[in-house]
Amino acid sequence: MEQNEVLGNDPRKNAVKGKEKGKNPIEKPEAVVTAQEQESGVVVDPTKTYVFESLGDASRSKYWGLSNVCEVFDPAVGRRRKMRYVPHFDSIWLDEQPADEHVSQTDYSITFFSGKKQVSGIDKMAVLYMLNHDRIEGRLNPISTRGPLFRLSNPDAIAKKKIERSEKESDALLKALELKDNTEELNMISFVLFGQTFDSESVALQQVVDWAKKSPSAFLDLCDDPRTRRKYLIRQGLDKGIIKEKFSMLKWGLSESDIVQLPPNKDILTFVTDWSFSDEGKDFTEVLKRQLAR
Repeated sequence: MEQNEVLGNDPRKNAVKGKEKGKNPIEKPEAVVTAQEQESGVVVDPTKTYVFESLGDASRSKYWGLSNVCEVFDPAVGRRRKMRYVPHFDSIWLDEQPADEHVSQTDYSITFFSGKKQVSGIDKMAVLYMLNHDRIEGRLNPISTRGPLFRLSNPDAIAKKKIERSEKESDALLKALELKDNTEELNMISFVLFGQTFDSESVALQQVVDWAKKSPSAFLDLCDDPRTRRKYLIRQGLDKGIIKEKFSMLKWGLSESDIVQLPPNKDILTFVTDWSFSDEGKDFTEVLKRQLAR
């Protein structure tokens, strides 16, 4: 029996099949609350009942179970490590358990019923096993691409995440719509996002708004990133012939004097943008601005 094998109805296999058909059986990462967010010093409360709920295809199975042995990435030691759930042991880590005690993968299996599994905090090893199993295989240095099978049920944390997502969506949409009356900024953002400027400002704005809705955090980061403005500035210099690429060199257009050696097999715009922030390239941007302003 393989490690991580699900007993009975196998939701992992179903999840893989769903993925092969182009479907996404796993909920969006924003909705998955796991112990990754409390990675160090997880304290199990013996007076509390921990409720775990299935995700994706696993949630459609009335009964399904986990074996009590699996392998995950342990960030505390920086490597993959085997876990084994045995209620009377003092650790979930196989290398910290008694070497002479044999326990099969089915001796202490964990079974979900109708998408739920309640675990008493008294069974500390079960809680830690499930937190580590879910959080690391699906979210951090994944052993597979199948994603989490379940999450720790935490309605308050999930609600806060959704509110945070909504706030970011609102901020991103507002920032995108502010470009309506700023042609230069709109051209800059649309170029950095899509590698082009659009003939119609309305089309450009709609494209930017749609992108901001889909990836609000990335959009806000892009707008605040000084590389965005710098990249557009360099693109303008190339388009207007103020600077040009010739014989693996970046040169000034009129004098053809050398600016910087261009490395092979690297995007010129990305390289020059990075270089312009270095000590060697710090004066280049100011000269380019003056040339563009003429």
